[in-house]
Amino acid sequence: MRILVTNPGGIGDFILRQPFLSLLLEHGHRLMVAVPEALAPLVSMAAPGADSAVLPEEPAVGESGGDGCVAAFRERVEQFDPELVVASASPPAPVEEVVAGWLPEVPSIASGCGDSSSGAAPFTRIVPAARNQPERNRYAALAAAILGWRPELPRPRLVLDDETRRRGAQELARLGFDPAACWIVCAGHAPEAAGRNWEPQQWADLLASLCRRHRLHLLFCGTPEEDSVTETVRESMGEWRSRTVNLCRQDPDLALLAGLLAHASGYIGRQTGPAHIAAALGKPVLVVAGAGDWPRSTVAADDGAVLLTLVPCAGCGWDCHLSKPYCVRQTPVEEVAAEFDRLISGEKGFRLRTLEPDRFLLHRLVEDGAALARERRRRLESRIGELGRERATLSSELASAKADLASLRDSLSRLERQAEELRSALKRAEEESARREFEARELALKAAAAEAEAAKLADVLQALKEENARLTAEPRGLFQGLFRSLLVRLSAKLPGRESDGP
Repeated sequence: MRILVTNPGGIGDFILRQPFLSLLLEHGHRLMVAVPEALAPLVSMAAPGADSAVLPEEPAVGESGGDGCVAAFRERVEQFDPELVVASASPPAPVEEVVAGWLPEVPSIASGCGDSSSGAAPFTRIVPAARNQPERNRYAALAAAILGWRPELPRPRLVLDDETRRRGAQELARLGFDPAACWIVCAGHAPEAAGRNWEPQQWADLLASLCRRHRLHLLFCGTPEEDSVTETVRESMGEWRSRTVNLCRQDPDLALLAGLLAHASGYIGRQTGPAHIAAALGKPVLVVAGAGDWPRSTVAADDGAVLLTLVPCAGCGWDCHLSKPYCVRQTPVEEVAAEFDRLISGEKGFRLRTLEPDRFLLHRLVEDGAALARERRRRLESRIGELGRERATLSSELASAKADLASLRDSLSRLERQAEELRSALKRAEEESARREFEARELALKAAAAEAEAAKLADVLQALKEENARLTAEPRGLFQGLFRSLLVRLSAKLPGRESDGP
């Protein structure tokens, strides 16, 4: 069966899913494993033979095809033509709901609170999962829903290719570190993760002690956001800082990190992605964890130890109500150092040490919680007073605004009446203009007719003038003839005149 498995989340989340992915491959299923781009190098290590795809970021995946990454991912999914979609997160992440919604005809399965016999849109089946239960148990239940029987999942395992191992060996050689004495350390944190980590001085005390007693070389790894705290830890180590190198300033390179962990002696640090990678590579790990999501994402290793203080508020989801994370910071440096001594001596086995708070710590928790509650109540009461004053001010402003609004409405009514009067006047002016325009056209037509009539009269007058001239000329000739004839006759009667002409 072709199965699409969506994998939002971080490195640790993905590593803990590895046994589940491996089990599906072992039973002949073809997988497409969709992960965020930063986790893509891990797919071939965790699930050799599986197809991979880059899962778009959640803010972009809901967009209607405008994002190139979304379009490319959807095309990859459609080409794979899955017969089942599995959402890995619990509860399913929004991106997983979108992907399942793209394939409404394909069965889809997710884990979370609900009835396993029915689904919650867009999923066709929901496998119940208790809050903060170990991921191994949750994935065993998911596997049972797919395979029809519940497996016992092993610890996560990663398989590195020769090139990845070669890169790790070359980097250690470049740094001048002996793999037998080199331990990878993640002691820094980004600002938003401060509540999940030891204080920098606690790390400095532990690491300086280990370097002094066991002559270790420490290679600090992490993201650029973790560099500042990492440098604080190194500076606080005093003279033993010279036995450390900080790689946090480099761009994250998971393949190189895996290669370094494969050759290093082990891992020391907080519970974060590299801790899970080290454990999956079979390396001993020494982890200072907290109880915010205990025991859901606890590192699972062959050798080493995870230590935390199991306070009554464990499982808070890292929404800490106290002044500091006691579940992390009350774990004594001496206890962690003792676990490392056990590791370095060659003792095998993995221990999950949940340190019980003594009555003094419990008293501090109650006292701290009460003090914070009182402070928050004081702030709340102060804020309520401020809100009351703001409400009175706003009420006064609202009354003034209502009065202004009434005045504006009156002004608006007056302006509307004036506008109506202006519209009426404009209409009358338009009608008068139209009437005058019509009269002007009529006058123009009459003028044109008069001009035509005048032209005709001019023609008649010209004809009359010509006729008059003609008539005037004809009597003049007749008169001249009669006059000559009369003269001839008179001449003939006068003595001494010849009658040969006038």
